[in-house]
Amino acid sequence: FENAVDPNTVNFSDFSDWVKRWIKQEKIEKDAKIAMYCTGGIRCEKSTAYMKNLGFENLYHLKGGILNYFENTQNKSNKWQGNCFVFDDRVAVDSNLQPVQLNCTICNKTVTTDDLQNVSKGKIVCLACSAAD
Repeated sequence: FENAVDPNTVNFSDFSDWVKRWIKQEKIEKDAKIAMYCTGGIRCEKSTAYMKNLGFENLYHLKGGILNYFENTQNKSNKWQGNCFVFDDRVAVDSNLQPVQLNCTICNKTVTTDDLQNVSKGKIVCLACSAAD
């Protein structure tokens, strides 16, 4: 989404440490309006609850996540930018929930979910190229 802040965390368990650094570095006030979103809705509910425990008051989350947003809106307003990574064999979907083929940024081979399990977040590389890296 436009103006979204990506925590660049590899695991959801890293979120709490990131939030603490983000609050301190950006001097985020407890009354700031913050909207959370995630792929399917579970992690944004957890992250919203965590931030409420830190004292934030104006928290919102996208119920059902990006996938529900796509299902209900097909992104007609173009608020979502890019594709959405999913945690199944589709790897990524577009706003019509149709699979999107992702290719290795090194060799251009189609990337599978198995390929992405052992690479750093944000890298789209196949198993062969990640092993050579």
